[in-house]
Amino acid sequence: MWFAETPWPPIFLCLVGIAGIFLIWKQNQKKEYLFVMGGLAIACIGIFTMEMAIVTEKERIEQHIHDMVWAFQKQEEEKCKSYLSQQAVPERGKIELALRTVRVHDDLRITDVDIELTNEDSIALSIFRANATVSYKMGGAQSGGHHPSRWLFTWRLEAGEWKVTKIEQLELIGDKRKETGIPK
Repeated sequence: MWFAETPWPPIFLCLVGIAGIFLIWKQNQKKEYLFVMGGLAIACIGIFTMEMAIVTEKERIEQHIHDMVWAFQKQEEEKCKSYLSQQAVPERGKIELALRTVRVHDDLRITDVDIELTNEDSIALSIFRANATVSYKMGGAQSGGHHPSRWLFTWRLEAGEWKVTKIEQLELIGDKRKETGIPK
């Protein structure tokens, strides 16, 4: 497993090192310092390349969140359900009901993704914000508007794949569960 979720902190440290060594080189003009600066520049490229090649479990889950939400936006019921555990029967019902009653417009944004791995990296809790203009259709009535929301997805590693076992909508501030009227 890679030591960081992003390559920028170690790259920044290498760049600070290059700047420091450049100042030292400027004073005494020794070739050895140029080699060290070149080595640090190559290390920056190597760190960036390694980070792009290594996908951590948190990055994999974050990509699943984006894919699942975009599938929901496109009304792709089977793709949405493919991210759910077979044991998550209530969640399947929630997805079906939401797909019948909610339309998400093209301004969808996923932000503030926070993922925590527990139980020896076999369970994950992901909290994220989804902001979009939505339209609701309940019975004959229809309404809509811009709707910010916060979600908690509980994931479990099943046969090497991350699957959602529970979906909960959270209040916009804090970790309190939002009462949605949808059966739990």
